[in-house]
Order: sequence, then C-alpha cells, then structure tokens
Amino acid sequence: MNIRIQQLGKRFGAFAALDGVSLDIRSGELLALLGPSGSGKTTLLRAIAGLEQPEQGRILFDGEDATGLSVQARRAGFVFQHYALFKHLDVRSNIAFGLEVRRGAARWPKARIDARVEELLSLVQLDGLGGRYPTQLSGGQRQRVALARALAIEPRVLLLDEPFGALDAQVRRDLRRWLRELHDRTGLTTVFVTHDQEEALELADRVAILNRGRIEQIGTPGEVYDQPASPFVYGFVGEANRLPARLQGEVLEVAGARWSRNAQVLPDADALEVFVRPEDLVVAADGDWPATVGSVQRSGSRQRLRARLEGVAADVEVELPVGSPAYAGGESIRLAARRYGVFPVAES
Repeated sequence: MNIRIQQLGKRFGAFAALDGVSLDIRSGELLALLGPSGSGKTTLLRAIAGLEQPEQGRILFDGEDATGLSVQARRAGFVFQHYALFKHLDVRSNIAFGLEVRRGAARWPKARIDARVEELLSLVQLDGLGGRYPTQLSGGQRQRVALARALAIEPRVLLLDEPFGALDAQVRRDLRRWLRELHDRTGLTTVFVTHDQEEALELADRVAILNRGRIEQIGTPGEVYDQPASPFVYGFVGEANRLPARLQGEVLEVAGARWSRNAQVLPDADALEVFVRPEDLVVAADGDWPATVGSVQRSGSRQRLRARLEGVAADVEVELPVGSPAYAGGESIRLAARRYGVFPVAES
C-alpha cells in the first residue's frame, strides 16, 4: 500500500506539531521518520495510524481518503517502544489478541487463529515460547512478540514508534538486522520513528528528516548523508565543521582561503557558512588552510584530530582514514575540503 500525506497540520495548543507536512510513502518501502524530540515524527506516525486527528490536510491510502477512518478500518499494525504487552496473557494469547476481539463475520475460527499464531511465532523466531509470559522473556524477545501481534491482523501498513529505544546497544543492533530481513520477507509498507541516525541510515530505504513540524529533507540514506539540504540536516545527520565564508565577486572566501566560484550555485546572502564533515577534511601538502594539530584520538588504526586553522582561530575536527600517517599535538599540517555545503548564516 502506498500512503500520501497532503499538507498535514496538527497543533497542541500554541505548539505546531505538524506544519503543512506532505510526504509520499511508496508501496513496500521501509521509511524512517528521523528527527529530534518535538520534531513531529511521532505525531505524524500516530496520524497515519488514526491515533491523532489532524486539523488540516489529508491522508490517502492507495489513493483513497483515509483521514476520517477509524483505527480499526485503517488496518495498521502499530508497535510501541515499551511493547505494551498484556502481562497476564502468555505469548500466544498476546499475539492472538487482535484476532480474538473481532466480532461477527470478521471473527476467524479458532483453528485459523491458532495456525496464524504458530506461523508468526516461527516468523519472529520464537518457536516453542508461546506458553511463556512477558516477564519470562528478554527485552528483545518481548519486542518480537509485539511485532508478531502487530502482524497478526494482516495489516496494510506496519508502524513502529522507537521500537528499539528501550533495549541495550547490542540487542538494538541485532534486532535492526532482523527487522530488515523481516521486512524484506513480508514486503509490507513500513514506517518507523527514530531519533537514532545510525538506526535510520542502516535500516531504511529512505529517510524523512523532520524539524519543528516540517520535513527538512527526504532521500536515501546516502543522499541525506552525502548531500544534506540544510544546515540542520548537516548537523543532525552525522557531524559537521562550520566555517565562516563570504562571497566576493567570483571568489568565495572561506576561513581565509579563496575558492573560485566557478559554476557553483551559491546562496544569495551577505553572510555564509561552509559545512564540512570531519571525514571530508583531508591532510594535503597543497591544502587551503595551514593548521596546528591540537589533540589526537586513536581508535584502532583510525585517527581523529582536533586542529586550529591559522589566522581565523577556528577549530575543526578531522577524521583520517585507515593507513594515514600518525600525527602528534603541535604538528603543523595543511587541510583541504573534498566535499562541503554552503548555506546562509541562520538568523538568530
């Protein structure tokens, strides 16, 4: 199922949780909604599920207006961060719950419900654990039960709200790989919310980055990391050094270095900033900026330098690849940028 979000708006008092959000979610894709707390990502997910009603805009499921549909009519499987399992029910009963509460013609025979539960226990790799209770399971196992319960109703879309936020780092990594494999097997349109950029970039087909109720950028993990569309995306997805710049005719002056404008499309503003990721700064004999190494951090064969650019009193972080020469504090080097972004200085 494809989902189209058109100019969605939602306020909580004076706070605009969603401010004219438009987004197309492709059928069968795994889309991440990434952003800081308060950016609107969970409100958008809940609006898709029918748990929040927008004040403006529309939500279309396969071209049909679903904005006014009930939660049940939307057939969305929802997974919460803290599992929301019934402690007094065993695993089988938790998974079967959404099927057993159906009434009338929608109610399945018990044999069909039992077969569906066993099928899902196998799918989420919990064979033999159907008789256990949530308190007898690990955090990762509980989240698998929550996913199985969401899948039991044969949803048209799977929605996950920070599904791994309550788990430790190693379990999160394992479950991320498992969820990607599960998605590829089921082919369900899946939308998940996270504030963890590593999680979004590793798991998703595309990432929608939200900030203050609006979408800053949407693209593949490679696009949002390598081609950030705004200073916010540069700073939120990965790290970035910020260097003062100004345009003088056909020359862009960046922290004392002078670059030819060439065919670059640059912002029309008096004050500019250049954003450069630490791994996009390289040590080169003919580099643009003379610098002095301040501190050196080693992680295995990798080096991370903190260096001060001479003449502009600007400190930058430099991440050097495996096999680079070793540097020491106080050493003089020259730096160049192999990739960067230019943006107007944001008004305070």
